Amino acid sequence: MQIEIVNLTRKIQSKTILNNINLKVKKGEVLSLIGPSGSGKTSLLRSLIGLDEDVIGKIIFNEACKNKGMIFQNFNIFPHKTVLENVIEALLVVEKMKKSCAIEKGMKLLELVGLLGKENQMPKTISGGEKQRVAIARALARNPDILFLDEPTSALDPEMATEVLKVIKNLRNLGITLVLSSHEMEFVKEISDTIIFMENGSIISKGTPKEFFLENINPRISDFVNKRQAV
Repeated sequence: MQIEIVNLTRKIQSKTILNNINLKVKKGEVLSLIGPSGSGKTSLLRSLIGLDEDVIGKIIFNEACKNKGMIFQNFNIFPHKTVLENVIEALLVVEKMKKSCAIEKGMKLLELVGLLGKENQMPKTISGGEKQRVAIARALARNPDILFLDEPTSALDPEMATEVLKVIKNLRNLGITLVLSSHEMEFVKEISDTIIFMENGSIISKGTPKEFFLENINPRISDFVNKRQAV
């Protein structure tokens, strides 16, 4: 297993954000979290990456899992640095990589996400979809074993979202374990090995895309999926 979550609970005052989450994620698996806003998806992702530390329970990573990355809803790239500088920042500062080597790797990553030729542009001059692809390239720079993605297309219009989703689908070929939250039901159906439906901080159901989209008999989940597919 790449990740094992045991009895994970998070409360803020009297409100339960995560309620006794138990989950295992296999190496190379694509796990998608779906459910209404406020259901605990983002909190679960933030807990897994270590941003929310006020949790009870255990999060156990395989000892071979050395690097983890996260893609946020709103890009979180540096506005004062060029596209390439954003991608190689961690390589220079954290990895202490020689600048010429970092640039070479950064250019390869920009090619991977379809941004070759944009390396010298500032973030304010590129589209939202391009900013998110910069964020993906930056996350890939440190060769993550696991990548967490929190609604990576929520801030984008449909055309830009399609560009980003195409890049994420291609990440499967890199063998990276992906744990993501999304309201894009067709994308979830296509990319996922396993789907989790969350509500009120709890896991309500777990299954394959076939079980969720073709065989699901839970009226709450069917209603959610049908409404999202109609959007």
